[in-house]
Amino acid sequence: MSDVSLIDIFDPRGRLTRKGLAIIAVMLAAAQGGAYAAMAALETALNSPSSYVIHSLLAWAAMAAICKRLHDFGIGAKAIAGAVAGYVLWSFVMTFAVVGALGEDAFVAGGTGLILVMAGTGLPLVAFIVWLHCAAGEAGDNRYGPAPGSSGYARPHASLPAACLNPSRISS
Repeated sequence: MSDVSLIDIFDPRGRLTRKGLAIIAVMLAAAQGGAYAAMAALETALNSPSSYVIHSLLAWAAMAAICKRLHDFGIGAKAIAGAVAGYVLWSFVMTFAVVGALGEDAFVAGGTGLILVMAGTGLPLVAFIVWLHCAAGEAGDNRYGPAPGSSGYARPHASLPAACLNPSRISS
């Protein structure tokens, strides 16, 4: 991804292929490991203000990559809000169903209810991650940018309206 600058990693506009997402995922995992190693070497607590800043930057970069990957499918980033709402609703339904079936006592540490809810709410996230990494995007240009090149990355069209290119606004 030699044609990608550091700013591009934090910009949610444009498109990203499976290859580009894998590269960014490895970069973010390495940055996370480096941050933990640095905090351990400096004897900094994992809940310190500097830790929150680092994790916020890494979370933003991850969300930008997810937005770009969704753009490669022709899906706007606003779909993330709907997915989060659906996930929260599913989590509540799953929890209440398990409590109704097994009772509150099943939620002690290591209890059957806790394991069922953790698995039932974790599996959709794993499925989403696998889908993002494995599904092929749209061939050719789409409204979010040109088809990504060999780097797996594409910037948004220069012909997009100025409102779409405003860096203070996440494209939909």
